[in-house]
Amino acid sequence: MSKKTVLSILVVVAMLMVVLACQVDFSNVDQDEVADSVAQTLEAKAAEAEQLQPPLQPEQPQPTPTTQPDNARCCDWYDHDYHDYHHYGYAECNQAKFISETVRDYSVFYPKEPFTKVWRLKNIGYCTWTTDYRLALQSGDPMGVRYDQYFDHEVKPGEYIDIEVDMRAPYPRGEYTTFWQLQDECGRKFGQVYLTIVVR
Repeated sequence: MSKKTVLSILVVVAMLMVVLACQVDFSNVDQDEVADSVAQTLEAKAAEAEQLQPPLQPEQPQPTPTTQPDNARCCDWYDHDYHDYHHYGYAECNQAKFISETVRDYSVFYPKEPFTKVWRLKNIGYCTWTTDYRLALQSGDPMGVRYDQYFDHEVKPGEYIDIEVDMRAPYPRGEYTTFWQLQDECGRKFGQVYLTIVVR
């Protein structure tokens, strides 16, 4: 029962008491007893109204959505803590699969001979590779490459990209290996590729 209903009942009771007071001779009645009786009646009605009111239900916590937004920045989904990044599965955001390449390993070049290496990779994660993604030197000989190789177009999950890198054979003669890794827009590394050549 709402507070408005309780107030209405109390008003009606008070009006009835006023009407009865006008019709009944109270000359022989103690006024203090009447006041006590009215007060007891009002208290009883108020207690009855409180018992009829349903108990308040505590507010239930709302569940936190677990779905990831489409095409969101991968680095917005994880804390920069390594444990959190892998514990919650966000490492699956960026995954690459090697498909093919030009310039096979142990290909032979003259010293300082230029060539173009192409790696074809497939996006098998659930993040879109944007033009802020890049292929960066990890270790080994840079083979004349001075800068990271940024993607020239977006690569959605399931799509492919051919990453072309203009290289130059080192000097002096010998065997050289260069290691490269993909990096997302937040600098997280994934998908290593490499190349070994022979200089004669």
